[in-house]
Amino acid sequence: MEEVVSRNTPRDASSIIVVRRSLSGLPEVFLVKRHKNSGFMGGQYVFPGGKCDVTDSSPEIIDRCLGRAPDEVAQILGIKPVRAMAHFVAAIRETFEEAGVLLVQNDAGELPTAAAVNEARMSLSSRGFLSILLEYGWYLDLSALQYYAHWVTPEVESRRFSARFFLAHVPPEQAASHDQIETTDGRWRTPSDALGEYEQSEIGLPPPQLHSLTEFSRASSVDAVLSLAANAPVRPYVPHFIGGDPPTLVLPGDPLHPEIPGGGLRRFSLEKGQWRMYFEEP
Repeated sequence: MEEVVSRNTPRDASSIIVVRRSLSGLPEVFLVKRHKNSGFMGGQYVFPGGKCDVTDSSPEIIDRCLGRAPDEVAQILGIKPVRAMAHFVAAIRETFEEAGVLLVQNDAGELPTAAAVNEARMSLSSRGFLSILLEYGWYLDLSALQYYAHWVTPEVESRRFSARFFLAHVPPEQAASHDQIETTDGRWRTPSDALGEYEQSEIGLPPPQLHSLTEFSRASSVDAVLSLAANAPVRPYVPHFIGGDPPTLVLPGDPLHPEIPGGGLRRFSLEKGQWRMYFEEP
């Protein structure tokens, strides 16, 4: 029997949280601002990423993958190999498109120069991702991605995504920059600085970014941030929307969650136009 997919079924998506060492030694992450007219999270600062495409699991693109076999990525994500490969490929492709960071190497294990990456990015609008890989002799380095988190958009939203988040260190010599099309700003920030800008209403952060940056703010080095990646199936964050004053998103384990209630606060409340995170153990 053919599977019936409802209009509100979450679409697979992937995102990479690109990390580097700041001059002070603290970790920094790269954030991009979604275009204000974007149909999803418009005007918000997010990690580079986007939805998985059919071509992300094609045999041709999988042949250009190194570092991890389909069975291994399936074990890491806890889903079937073809779907798992699509998540890894989409994460690398979307981060290249939105942030100009490309996690690839050639068949000799050599990393691309920054000039070659920038040149390839300039031709993205007229060429496909696969054709660029073939021309430059590049292979996607799946081992550069560390699986970190899984967020599912609440049912109240008309556009929903089942988004997997990965961590990756920015390759040497590469400089991240926003694409000036889907995103209108890009900035490196320490997690604490990003949270400070959010508190001052200088930037907007959706719940997944707010939660991740709060966790990263406790890490004192890039290695400490990367160590937060489980690289194994993780419990997805599936918020349930509760209306009222203030509107609230509750996660499994919160007393108000209708399916998986618990004894500790695990929620986001929309207060004066900003999400406030409340996480307290019972």
